[in-house]
Order: sequence, then structure tokens, then C-alpha cells
Amino acid sequence: MTCAVRGAHKLPTIPATMASTPSKVDVMRQYFVTSHGLALYIRKWLPRFDCIPRGVVFLVHGLGEHGGRYEHMARILAKRGFAVLAVDHQGHGLSDGERLYAGKLAHLTEDYMEFIRHVLEGPQPGDKNGSILDGELEAHANVNWGRLPRFLFGHSMGGVITLQLVEQSQQQNLVWNGVVLSSAALWCVPGGGCPTAVRLASYILPKFTLPPIEFATLGDDVDVFNRWVRDPLRAPYGATLQLGVSLLTEGWRLTRPDADIAKTFPAPLYMLHGELDTLTYPQGSVAFYTACCQQDKTLNIIPRTVHEVFNLEGHEKVLHEIVGWVEARLN
Repeated sequence: MTCAVRGAHKLPTIPATMASTPSKVDVMRQYFVTSHGLALYIRKWLPRFDCIPRGVVFLVHGLGEHGGRYEHMARILAKRGFAVLAVDHQGHGLSDGERLYAGKLAHLTEDYMEFIRHVLEGPQPGDKNGSILDGELEAHANVNWGRLPRFLFGHSMGGVITLQLVEQSQQQNLVWNGVVLSSAALWCVPGGGCPTAVRLASYILPKFTLPPIEFATLGDDVDVFNRWVRDPLRAPYGATLQLGVSLLTEGWRLTRPDADIAKTFPAPLYMLHGELDTLTYPQGSVAFYTACCQQDKTLNIIPRTVHEVFNLEGHEKVLHEIVGWVEARLN
């Protein structure tokens, strides 16, 4: 294992909006500045200019990647009339922050909740961002985003963050129409939890770099591999020890039999996981699903599949199943 030196991440200058290639989807990008002064990179896939969104989907990406890796999913949803929004977590992609480091996973969750409230409620006093959506497309300028059906989608580490967002939403009386968890990082070691020695080491070397994720644990598609290798926004190293330990600890906490979130889960839930996933074990999803009190819940363990269920052969079927599930819960 090696320890990488990370300097401050220099943010590129990016126009407030950039047109996509001609299609029925408008793709826009900009920065959102948090109350702590971090500039987070936002991607927005919106229905074409003459369509009022049917709902809004917040995408929460995983460790070491960025929101742009979900372009194919976002475009399908946008073509079906949904506004799809994705934030690059701090220390990821084009966002500010020390690379793959956070004192605790909750810092990433707090960033995302701040963004969600900004979208749904509009700018608050002292907010320097202005509206994140108004004024870009005429048909969207007067939409009451807070009244639209809303959904959360989280992959891997993003699945754990998504569950934390649900916890915060319960405390803030924020209701979701549905939650989708893909290969949620609830158990990253067999049986879940975090080894004591690793936890202790994180106090001594919080920024020690863990080994990078091997593509073989993600999938086996050659085209996806080539894009992954060439992706300049993908982290070529693993998480810092502090962030890794926080992820392991939170995943285990959320799947404990006495976890409050499982006993009070407030929204329809769709979970999917690859049967052969050894990066985030499917047993974690099974444990949460079993404990979850929600009556409207689905667990899909996909046979002969590893971690990235949306980037493997047959992923189109999985994507369209998710879209159908979301559409069925618009009301």
C-alpha cells in the first residue's frame, strides 16, 4: 500500500451551462457552493425544453467515481420526463476537496442534503448560489420543484449516503416517493463491520491511502473497462483510511437489527445487488431488506453479476425495470 500526497484540488472554469448533443435531453453543468465554502460540481439532465418534469431524481454516486458515470441511466430517465441531478461528492470528480478524504462519511451526506434542500426550497437568505434550476430552460423556470415527486438513487458508497439522507429527511419532515439502492456498501467485509485494528489505524494515519479498486471486482465488459481506464475524473487510488473506516462503520450501523431506520423506513424501497459482488457483499442488502419494515419493498439479487449492475451485459433490462418502478410510484 502507498500513501499519496494530495494537494488542493484546482477547480476548472466551466460555463454555467453547456448544451448537450442534439437529443430530447438537455444536459447542464454548474457548481454549487456549500455553506462551508466547498464548490461541488453538479450535472443536470432535464427533459427537453417544452416538457415540464414529471418528477426529480437525485443520483448519489459511489467511491472514487463521479456523477458522469451515470449518464446512460440519467438520459433514459430524462427522456421519460424526469429531471435528474447528480453531485460530485467533495474530493471526487470535479468537486473541491482533498481527494477521497473526509473526516467522516456524514460530511458528504450533509453536502448533498444542503443541495437537495436548495433545489426543493429555492435559495435561502445568505445563499450565494441563486436558483440551481430556474432561468435555464423556459419551461422549467416556473416549476415548483418542491411539489414534484422525488426519488433517491444511490450506488455503492452512495447507497449508504442515501440511507443517511433518508435518516436526515425523517428528522426534517422531507418525504420521498421512492428510494433505489444499487450494490449498497452496507457490508464491505464478510459479516459487515470494521476490524478494530483498522479503526485504530485510522486515528493514527487518517489520510493513509488504501489500495485502488480493481476493475475485476466491478465488471468484465471491455468497453466499460476502456472508458474506466481513460476516465480522467476517476480516482486512480483508493480511499483514505479515515473515509474508508467511516464507510465500513456506517454500513454496519445501518444493518444492525436494532437500527432505527430499518424499523421506521418511510418510503418505497427497491434494492438490487449482484450475486457475485465481492466489493460490497449482497448479504448486506439482504440484511437490510429483511429488517426493513416498509411494506412496499423489493430485493433483486441478480445472478452471475458483480458490482456494477448497470454496466454489465443485460444492464438495459435492469435500467428499464428501475424506470418502470419509479414511474409506478409517481403518485
